Amino acid sequence: MDSPSTAGPAPRRRRALRSPARISGVDAARCLALLGMMAVHVLSTTDEFTGDPTVAGWLFTGRPSALFALLAGVGLALLCGGAAGPGTRERMTWNRKAVAVRAVLILVIGLAVAMLETSVAIILVHYGLLFLLALPFLSLRARPLLMLAAIWVVLAPVAYRLVYLALSAELDHFAESWRLWHSPEFGDLAQPGLLAMDLAVSGYYPLIIWPATCSRVWRSAACGSPRRRWRCGSPSSARCWPPAPTWWDG
Repeated sequence: MDSPSTAGPAPRRRRALRSPARISGVDAARCLALLGMMAVHVLSTTDEFTGDPTVAGWLFTGRPSALFALLAGVGLALLCGGAAGPGTRERMTWNRKAVAVRAVLILVIGLAVAMLETSVAIILVHYGLLFLLALPFLSLRARPLLMLAAIWVVLAPVAYRLVYLALSAELDHFAESWRLWHSPEFGDLAQPGLLAMDLAVSGYYPLIIWPATCSRVWRSAACGSPRRRWRCGSPSSARCWPPAPTWWDG
């Protein structure tokens, strides 16, 4: 029979990783985002006579997708260690593989769902690409992430506007001709140039702007600061490992 000194710590550590505390604020935000997205697609968002936004339109249009992107950033931060940081090199390698696999699955699901020909602007393909874009930054800690996200938030809209104006001046009928006008699907892979332009600049969710929303910098708001570790359910860093977020919220 193993002695307590040799058998105790490892099982406790494994139990902490398998049975972490839930973060009620994140779960509540996921609920709000899901309800808002359902409301946008079920309730009327514009008045059929005047064309003005309805109450549901004012409250929910555009906001659920932004909240889901923010929660995707929170999910990446928590997946990569929360307040405990990225951990060992082996753990970081595992994190990158897990995020990459998840990103590919989200991409494939998004391309497949778009073939159902709904009127919904599906964001799953963009989520998958955002996760892939996040891979080089998974090992960064809160301070550099804060700086990077702050720069991106300030400069990305300006860069987007300049790029859009430059392309509009360079390409004839850019706004009409260089956009898919539907959610990306498998058939669009045959037009890589148009697909890339739609995803990066001219589509529903331009990737020039959206990485700031999905940035892992939100670790600082979730449990990146030592003074805020209590929000993760326990002062112990092991308790900052939540169950892996589901595929739709990162």
